Amino acid sequence: DLIAFKNIPMADEIGLVTRASTLRIPGIQNVYNPSMIKTSSGYSIAFRYDLPWDRVSFKKARIGLIHVDGRFISKGDFHFLNTRDDQVEDPKLFLHDNTCYVSYTHLSFWGRDYLCNIGLSSINLNEQSVTHSWELLYKNGPKEKNWTPLSYRNEEGISELYFVYEYNPLKVIRMKQPFTGAIEHPFPKTQSTLLAE
Repeated sequence: DLIAFKNIPMADEIGLVTRASTLRIPGIQNVYNPSMIKTSSGYSIAFRYDLPWDRVSFKKARIGLIHVDGRFISKGDFHFLNTRDDQVEDPKLFLHDNTCYVSYTHLSFWGRDYLCNIGLSSINLNEQSVTHSWELLYKNGPKEKNWTPLSYRNEEGISELYFVYEYNPLKVIRMKQPFTGAIEHPFPKTQSTLLAE
């Protein structure tokens, strides 16, 4: 049913949405901000789920992971990824150099004036577990959110991991290798005439 997806600027005009499916995850409700990657047997979907937390009036967020088939029917139970013990939100699943990663927002201080940074974890999709995590060492202010990961194989055949940090003006940053969490700035800011219109 595509009725809920009507009135999306530009998407309706170019036919961007072709099909909508409802995913039911047994044992959990009200998940949001998902991302997914295609696998050999369907898709893996990461999502945000808020747990009630009794020490303060704040909902503690976790990242869940579930596998679904090509018709978006769940294959087994979901699992929470143990990315860290703190608040983690808004996962972005992606493949880089034949490894699955998830980037996410990591809140280091909760409350009205919360602080957050971007975290990155490599994950084992079969075991639905984290194998390694990094705090990305770049801050341009107290709240770092919504970096978009971009995996790229350069002219020498080496895989490089970039993040779109800002869209307008466009600012792209790169993870140093081997991964330590350190970030470098490979490109100057570029003004986008498309986004400025």
